[in-house]
Amino acid sequence: MMANKHGFFRSLTSVICALLICGSLLTGCQSAAGTDIKSEYLDPGILSQTDYRTCQVQKGDFEIDYTIDSRMTYRHAQFMYWLHDGDHYDELFVQNEQVVKKGDVLASFEVDVSNADILEKELALTQAQASLQDVISSYEMQISGKQTQISALAGTAYQAGLAELSQLQADYAQSKSAASYRVQQAETALEEMKKRANENTLTAPFDGIIMYVSRNFRAGDTVSINEPVVVIAETASRAISFTNTNAFGHVPYMSQVNITDQKTKKEFTGTVISCADVTGEETDEVWVEVDQELKDEDLTGAIRLSGCILKKTNVLLIDSKALRQEGNRYYVLVLRGKTAVGKTYVKVGGINGGQAWIVEGLEEGQILVLEG
Repeated sequence: MMANKHGFFRSLTSVICALLICGSLLTGCQSAAGTDIKSEYLDPGILSQTDYRTCQVQKGDFEIDYTIDSRMTYRHAQFMYWLHDGDHYDELFVQNEQVVKKGDVLASFEVDVSNADILEKELALTQAQASLQDVISSYEMQISGKQTQISALAGTAYQAGLAELSQLQADYAQSKSAASYRVQQAETALEEMKKRANENTLTAPFDGIIMYVSRNFRAGDTVSINEPVVVIAETASRAISFTNTNAFGHVPYMSQVNITDQKTKKEFTGTVISCADVTGEETDEVWVEVDQELKDEDLTGAIRLSGCILKKTNVLLIDSKALRQEGNRYYVLVLRGKTAVGKTYVKVGGINGGQAWIVEGLEEGQILVLEG
């Protein structure tokens, strides 16, 4: 009987201890769940491993680079028109992507100007000049007569004569100005007609490359003054453009860029001369100017560019495999002792391959458990 009592009490004690242990564990789990930023718990995966990998939070330099393919383009191009109605196409001397020098003839035209046209403009000029001389002679005679007349007057008659003279001089100035303007117009028309007769070619205004030639250029056809004969891009304005789509920032203004010609494998350097920092636009349209003097055949095909978008020195860095995601937030497991870990949410400044820059949430020297 006594033995049965001892056995009963031993069983009861075991049950109570088990209940106390369970209560303690339940209390601990509730406490961990209620901590949002840092919570310590026993990770079953960690407990079951003896060879889990870790990394240490260290300070160092962080970079985000970009590599993008593009082509050479030009910041300045000019549309070349033939502006005279009635003229006809003659000959086109260039083709698309041809390199030209300033003054090179691009196209020639049959000019619709005859000797009779020039004689007509010369006659109009002679008539305008004669009209101007008539105005001068007529008014100078009237003014001289009026001056002689008022010299013999006195009192109110003299004052009235002065007023008439002043009005006559004002009329003379206005008439002479109008007649002189007609002479100037006739001179300009004659000069333009002679220029048209003597110039029947379209020439390159600068060193450049032909970007477009008219598809409707046929010898003998009437010129279409609304269609460019050619479009020429200025060689001195050539640059490389691309759109930066990297989510971590804009390409910095005046930053250096490495340039590789994909065909020849020649390497150059360049400088960012326009980007979102300059334009203020949300889209980061980047223009890169090549630093070296280029030959006409350089960088005419596919071009690869590489540079740096973001560079931070002496910042906290971790192995990117230590990052875990929960919704749109990142967290890490900080090792405490051999098996205890703390779940810590972090703010990530950027990820570049196997390296992550941590802005908030960690301290240098902490040990993190890698995922996987």
